[in-house]
Amino acid sequence: MSAEGNVAVAEPVASPQACFDVLGLFSELVATLASERARDGQISLDEVYRILALVRGAGSPLSRAMAAQEGKCRHSFKPAVRHASSRNDVFRRLLVRPFETLLEGEVPAFPRGFLPHYFEVVDAALGERGKQYDQRAREIFQDMLVSHGNDLAWEIFFADARARAVLSRVLDRLMRYLESPAGQWAWLTCMGRVNVDGARPSSAQADMVLAALRSTATALGVTAKV
Repeated sequence: MSAEGNVAVAEPVASPQACFDVLGLFSELVATLASERARDGQISLDEVYRILALVRGAGSPLSRAMAAQEGKCRHSFKPAVRHASSRNDVFRRLLVRPFETLLEGEVPAFPRGFLPHYFEVVDAALGERGKQYDQRAREIFQDMLVSHGNDLAWEIFFADARARAVLSRVLDRLMRYLESPAGQWAWLTCMGRVNVDGARPSSAQADMVLAALRSTATALGVTAKV
């Protein structure tokens, strides 16, 4: 804006994202009207206010576009349903349920590349019983797949009382193992190991996973403390 209260006319910038189509239309309308009213590439502030009042008025192209786009915007921000598949390792999906939020985001709090560290501790804690829990988790999943078909989502599987019971038993053994000297040594050793990318979990990252396991165990009624 100049000292005389004028603003230079800018070129519109449209966003490629569907939810911002209205914003793109708004910028195009303002730019078009401003170009028509501009003199020597500048327009008065009062004229800008009149243009804004025009484009946001009832029945304007902008208001009609916003009404048409509202449903699309709501749909785009709606969390996607995570459909379950027998191609996944069902038991391991259940094992990471307590801290799966740490795996999300562009820069996750606990990168998936560190999951082998965690599974190594779990395998040590469960021993041969791990195969039984694995088989039970698969049986539950297949039974639910018959009932739900392609509509089966991971959230439905995780919420099933039988799956929660398996997770409860696993956490009970895992927590008890981590109480022991052998378990504490295994946790520190495995979580401190360098992965194939040359990275290792920090102590803070390992503590976040442990805290999530502890709180989930408590919520499921597991009595072991760690």
